Amino acid sequence: MKRTYLITSLTLLSLAAGSGVALAHGMKGERGGMMGGMGDMPMMQFDKADADGDGKLTREEMTAHAKARFDAADSDGNGRLSADEIKAAAEQRAEEARQRRMERMASRMIERMDSDGDGEISFDEMPGQRTMQDRMFDRLDSDGDGAISDAEMSAARERMQERSGERNMRHGDGKSHGDHGKMHRHGDRQRN
Repeated sequence: MKRTYLITSLTLLSLAAGSGVALAHGMKGERGGMMGGMGDMPMMQFDKADADGDGKLTREEMTAHAKARFDAADSDGNGRLSADEIKAAAEQRAEEARQRRMERMASRMIERMDSDGDGEISFDEMPGQRTMQDRMFDRLDSDGDGAISDAEMSAARERMQERSGERNMRHGDGKSHGDHGKMHRHGDRQRN
């Protein structure tokens, strides 16, 4: 019981502290670094908290915004947050922030690369695609016959696995660090 109150108190304190810090620094974004190495803490979005839209936040608006966030996290409506509810709310905020970052990234890419102004990026508008594809093809086509055979693809895969092993050894632990850099063949059938 005490633990639940402690978690709830800390959550409310972090919501209020985060909101105050964001406002004190004039931040209108959704995140900002706080608490040293403990990671990013979600910040109040000014426009959502400014209920009357006057460009200013009152204590009442901040309190109402914090209460609305609390109530949204309180999925069972009992007026208290369980560890599961806190986790779910944090995961939801993180996913929403990730979605907003992806939308901004996609918009910036289109803005930068859309040379014909149609709001979409064609393969030809992607910078360096032809050059990159040509280099990759030339690297894989080891016999220079203008086609990549299964044997050439397998040899390239083995070279990449060897390089991956060498990189892992340079990390000094001699352990495998996953499948990074390895080429995989999905859906291959064993041939007789």
